Amino acid sequence: MRTGASLSIYVYGGVAGARFEAERLRELHRKFTGIADGRRYSALNPAAYAWVHATLVMAPVDAQRFFGRPLSTSELDEYYAQMCGVGRILGIRDFPPTWPDFVRYYDEMVAGFSPNETIETLLETASTVGKPFSWLPSSWWPPVRKGQTFLIRATIPAELRTRLGLEWTVADERKFARFQRVVRILGAVTPPPLRTAHMRWIGKLNVWLRAHPWAYRFFVRS
Repeated sequence: MRTGASLSIYVYGGVAGARFEAERLRELHRKFTGIADGRRYSALNPAAYAWVHATLVMAPVDAQRFFGRPLSTSELDEYYAQMCGVGRILGIRDFPPTWPDFVRYYDEMVAGFSPNETIETLLETASTVGKPFSWLPSSWWPPVRKGQTFLIRATIPAELRTRLGLEWTVADERKFARFQRVVRILGAVTPPPLRTAHMRWIGKLNVWLRAHPWAYRFFVRS
């Protein structure tokens, strides 16, 4: 949720908001360093930092494919150029030059994944994490969290899901197909300006919250 809120600033927060958020993120990631298995690591390692951005580039494209109308070739080219611009603001320079190059890079990265402690911790956290806002009724969060973990299993590449040993049944596939239909119908009857109104509002709100830390701490649990 915080990642989505951060990305909304780049899209809807204006140039000043994007630059502010980029510097905040780089400063935050400078703190994550250490040694594992005798090797020094840093969250600002260029390859690792670029991969994080790559996942943010692919997520909206996958969302459109799963729940809306897949983007056309020209739309993908325009979108990718814009997201490369976001990457440059973040300090990412070595990124695939075109969308087809990016897809090859992304697929090669995913093909290299296998079960490991980090992925297991991530999946466990997704299924056990507490509610993001203290004011959210406790009875509401477990169903939301269960739906979240279901969507993770539904939307990751099938071959990766198999390698990770995540269960996926015919009943799951049918359930996901029903969910997709509902989302597409809701999207079709919602006027285009309203589809992104909430994200524009969230982007502007996040710019204000970043400039007023006391309010940010009030709305978002530390």
